[in-house]
Amino acid sequence: MADRRVPMLQDRVADRREVEIEAHCFMQRRSFPLSVTDISVDGCAVRAIAQEPLEQADFLKLRIANSIEVNGKIAWLNGETAGVRFFGQINPVVVEMLLARKATLN
Repeated sequence: MADRRVPMLQDRVADRREVEIEAHCFMQRRSFPLSVTDISVDGCAVRAIAQEPLEQADFLKLRIANSIEVNGKIAWLNGETAGVRFFGQINPVVVEMLLARKATLN
């Protein structure tokens, strides 16, 4: 059975910043669209936007904003939202670029 706990804030290495970015998830021989709702250098939260249910996965690949690819795993599940812990970290400049993109869309 999947661990469905929401991580405590101390479980996170970096603060998450709110965004709303389209992404695509590739996991367990299937792929589907998602929305990234917050992001940091070491992970993000995602929300399902299709009928595909989110499920526990030890490996997945996210393509964020149709340009950034990152590998990770599901850290927690809560209904149609999930936390993704990246394997390693993405560059802080990339996070700032995504946040700036959000600002120009608003």
